[in-house]
Amino acid sequence: GPRWIRKPFDANRAPARDRSHFTDLNRWLLKVLLLRGSPEHLWAGPRRAFHSAAELATWAEVTPPKARRSVASLEAAGFLRRGAQGLRLTRIEALMDAWLGDELRYAREERGFQPVFSRQESLVLMRKEARSELVLAGFSACEALGLAVAAPPALHLHLRKFADLDPARADLLPCSLLDADIVVSQPRFPESIFRAAVPSEGLRVVDPFQAALDVRPAPQRGLEQAEYLRGRILEWADAR
Repeated sequence: GPRWIRKPFDANRAPARDRSHFTDLNRWLLKVLLLRGSPEHLWAGPRRAFHSAAELATWAEVTPPKARRSVASLEAAGFLRRGAQGLRLTRIEALMDAWLGDELRYAREERGFQPVFSRQESLVLMRKEARSELVLAGFSACEALGLAVAAPPALHLHLRKFADLDPARADLLPCSLLDADIVVSQPRFPESIFRAAVPSEGLRVVDPFQAALDVRPAPQRGLEQAEYLRGRILEWADAR
């Protein structure tokens, strides 16, 4: 059976010393290394091999010192090795467990809304009125990517800053998260989210691992959905 069934996510396998790997730009660099073997429609970032931290910096558009520090840290932790095929992640299951465990440490900055008319009409207005980029997130992203195990309970989006959208101009009525038909999040790690987002039917959507991070805390089927995504990502990584 699939590997993800045999080795489920365990937040306890997320040692504190690994947390420095999960700063915003480190998350982006990890996605570049982790997801480059994903299907074309699920990853819009670089797909090549990287034979040095300098190459990684160039293609991932970060500074060379940043890439060198990240590569050295991952190598020291046993999550990365250098070889004839370039930089390759190792112990990927443990790395993803540590990453998912790190995500559970943070309180979410989220706001709930009810659309005056419909989700779709409000989404069109949100895209028009927002002063920064919107991306589909969570279960909504899983559905858009064709990777859902359950229907999204609400439309979920990431917005760089809450101040970049006036809810009234998008026909949105504020409400509790429990009653929300639309949930907007202001992410703690925006670069890793917006740099890695993929186009889908005219809207950008978070990458598959970000979707796992988004849904993991959800009490209803969040763990199941995160496990499914984690398993698929392992399959793509193994196929390289």
